[in-house]
Amino acid sequence: MNALVYNKKLKKKALEQLSYSVPCPQPSIISHNNLDVYLNVKGHDLIVELLSATGSTQMACVRSKCGDEDVIRLVTDVHDSSPIHGPPGTKCSPDRRVSSTSFTLPN
Repeated sequence: MNALVYNKKLKKKALEQLSYSVPCPQPSIISHNNLDVYLNVKGHDLIVELLSATGSTQMACVRSKCGDEDVIRLVTDVHDSSPIHGPPGTKCSPDRRVSSTSFTLPN
């Protein structure tokens, strides 16, 4: 898994995508220009699964209301890469290094 870096510019992409849809769209994934936009994501486990994609290095999220329900819109970058099995740093490219930093979602 790559380290995920929060990118404020990607938050604008999530808000932009929302402007193209109804106020409370169905949960869906929109892929465009090497980005995945996840609309109306619900559930901590699903969020962790989406953010642990092998090729993602940047992400942003937008929390909002859909009626009385809290929903989250995620944006991640997408790179075409297959999972690599092994200890941290296995087959890292020269511009990447091993990091012990972990990412946790707030409750």
